[in-house]
Amino acid sequence: MSLVSMTKITEWAAGLTLSIAPWLASTAFAQATDTQVQEGIIGGQAVQLILRLDNHGPSLSGYVFEQNGGLLLPLEETPLADSPEAAPDLSIDVTDAKGQPFAMLMLRSFRWTDHKLAGDWVDLRSRVRTAFQFKQTAMFGSGYAAVAYDGDLLQVGKSGPYLFRVHAHKARGEFGGLVDRIDVYDRASGSKIQTLDHLQLDFNYTDTLEFDDYNGDGHTDFRASRLAIDGSGNRSTGSRSYFLFLNGQFRDFTPLDKLEEDGTPWFLPHGRIDVRQESNIDYRNRLATWNHYRFTSPGTLTFTGSTQGPMNR
Repeated sequence: MSLVSMTKITEWAAGLTLSIAPWLASTAFAQATDTQVQEGIIGGQAVQLILRLDNHGPSLSGYVFEQNGGLLLPLEETPLADSPEAAPDLSIDVTDAKGQPFAMLMLRSFRWTDHKLAGDWVDLRSRVRTAFQFKQTAMFGSGYAAVAYDGDLLQVGKSGPYLFRVHAHKARGEFGGLVDRIDVYDRASGSKIQTLDHLQLDFNYTDTLEFDDYNGDGHTDFRASRLAIDGSGNRSTGSRSYFLFLNGQFRDFTPLDKLEEDGTPWFLPHGRIDVRQESNIDYRNRLATWNHYRFTSPGTLTFTGSTQGPMNR
């Protein structure tokens, strides 16, 4: 029995994956948070629980991911009455595509540092409870030098028919995590269809990858910030790399990477791109030179001319 059938929400389940994605993209969480991954079984279904701890509240948020069906269900941000190291039983609402609670996770004697979690999944309509146990499979601390991590993390943006996991690692003494691999899965079957490795990207937790249709061909593409490392080992966020879906696979599209290095791109409908040249801005008159490009085919980017106009769009 799936989580959807347990909660009797079949009327919207078929469209959940696609309809929830824009909502997720518009409610991105601040990423100054610790993130952990727990895995277990609810109602016979393999489930991954992604929890994010904001120490400023403190509060807890995240997602429930049903691995067999590719359903991603947001958790409502929940304040922690006590410190995350010694919280009592905790109830967290699970929300639908409209942001309305339809189920609840009840975690017994919750402690952020526990490697195992136990509790109940509660259907808010029928009040039926299903017990579960989870085991921690990854922990990603915030970017402090004393924190180390190494693991895979699901990306939660508008990724269409695919799911993406990034592999990130950071040793103690380093500032900022490095993503060296991206695994791509078919959302419906869960099968891995591609691996992109030997990468050097900046780790931004569940929002490392930004999804959109960057060439106007109707397929979901993605981009990510590169991680710049100088000769002394100091790390900083660099310009972005673009990965387009071409000929059935995601490929780094270097012409877009170069545009990102040359200026600030604005992506327009139908595969058009305007790039503001940062080295040629008239701040007194608030004017800038804009270079214009267009995708004449999914893998062909063509320069169409330059104009001068307002520096801001």
